[in-house]
Order: sequence, then C-alpha cells, then structure tokens
Amino acid sequence: MKKLILLLSIGFLYASDISGDYIATTIVENGQTNHPNAEVSFKKDGKYYMMGVPFGQWKSGKDNIIYLNTAFDPKFEKYIIINKANELILQNKKGKMIYKKIDIKKASKQGTMIVGSWEMVGKNSKKVITFKQNGDFSCLEIDRVENTQTKGSGTWIVQNQKVIITAFGCEANGKYNFKKRANTLLLGKQKYIKVK
Repeated sequence: MKKLILLLSIGFLYASDISGDYIATTIVENGQTNHPNAEVSFKKDGKYYMMGVPFGQWKSGKDNIIYLNTAFDPKFEKYIIINKANELILQNKKGKMIYKKIDIKKASKQGTMIVGSWEMVGKNSKKVITFKQNGDFSCLEIDRVENTQTKGSGTWIVQNQKVIITAFGCEANGKYNFKKRANTLLLGKQKYIKVK
C-alpha cells in the first residue's frame, strides 16, 4: 500500500512539473512547420486547453514520456519530453511541438493598457478589435464594397513586450510590437483609434 501511494505521489509530482500555461510557438509535423502562437494550458487533472477551449487530454509516463490525445483523435500518442529553460519540447516520429512557458498573471498585467475596443477605418473598410481583460479577443471586419461582415474570436496575451493574438475568423493572428499613446494604438504597422 505504501509503495502504491509513493508511486502515485511521484506520478503527481511529475505531472505537475509540466502542467502550466504555454505558447505553442512551433509545430513540425510530416515535414511541415507551422507557428500557431496559440495559448495552451496543461492542467493538473490531465486535461489541456488551446485558446481557452478544451482540446484533449494528457498523461505522464515513465522516463520523460507523455501521452496526448485530441478532440479530433481520441487515440493517445506517445511523445518524448525535452525540458529546457522556460521551454517544453514534445517529440515523436511524426515531428515535434515547441512550447514557451508563460506567466498568465504577469502577462495580463503587462497588457492592461490595451484592454478595450479599437477601430481602424479605411476608405472602403472598417476593422474593430477588442481585447478583454480575461484574455479573450474578438474582431469585426466590415467591407463596404462587398457589403459583408466577418467576425472572429480567440485569445490574446502580452509576452516579452509583444502582443500575441490567436484568432479564428479574421486576419489578426500573429505576434506584434505595440505602442499605446492616449487614444491611439499602433499594432505592428496598423494604427487603431480607441472606440468610445
């Protein structure tokens, strides 16, 4: 009985060692490389989330091994864990996934200045982006020529003085330098005005 409790304790400690919040910076699979810059959270209960949405499950194994599945494929796949300073690499025969460790609370404080709605108005278009305090992101793109509206949503976080946006449905994904002055936000090369 004592041996079983010890094994469970070791397993829990090992699992909690990789649990936490990350940015998925690079995914290499079948020779193709992508840079999603998506927020990923590995929870201690064995679930993991991408952009705040349940995405799959994980469980630890022996000798730096982890098993993952996804909402799309319930079969667990085996990965070797390579831990570096503030970086987690999961690797198998198909490729590898690289994650950067982040501090959500610290990142939220850094991004407080851009919380709110911002708009960029062009000759034939308008784009409104919204950064919420809880890390949610939304955008609305209006094309006056085509008379269409496109909506998108996702998450945002500030890391190393850059804002990282991961969203579906609109052209906003990426890592941007940003500057805020009074009611103006410079996001990369795009200039936005605060929505009152």
